[in-house]
Amino acid sequence: MSDTKKTDKSTDKEKSLLTGIRDSAHKIWLAGLGAYAQYEKLGQEGIRLFENLVKDGEEVQARTQHKVDEVKEKIKSKTTDRLESRIKQLRDKLSSGSRDELKELSHQIEELSQAVKALSSDRTVGSKSSATSSSTGSTSKSSTTSTAKKPAAV
Repeated sequence: MSDTKKTDKSTDKEKSLLTGIRDSAHKIWLAGLGAYAQYEKLGQEGIRLFENLVKDGEEVQARTQHKVDEVKEKIKSKTTDRLESRIKQLRDKLSSGSRDELKELSHQIEELSQAVKALSSDRTVGSKSSATSSSTGSTSKSSTTSTAKKPAAV
């Protein structure tokens, strides 16, 4: 249960972080549009201002791109780890169920094999006693009782 709480807290933090990043990106976009509007209003001076803003923006991007890449890789890694963990849990559940089913089927096959052997030996004993009775000329019927267990119902 504590794992679920930790996961929920980390998911909430990630959602909050993503929301903050999205809001900042939107404001930066709007600031860029505002700068472009100033560029159009100021003419030649606006052109220089806009070019300086682009140059400064490129410098900031170069400085921060590795941080963005790190955050993306960290989120990707966490997501991959969670996914692999969940897949492993599902595989474990499926394989343990399969192992149990195989053990049960093996047990049933063993019981059936024993029952077939018992029936075979009873028939062999029964046919030998029938042959012995008929060869001696006795008119009494031999009675053979099956001692084999019935196989368990599947």
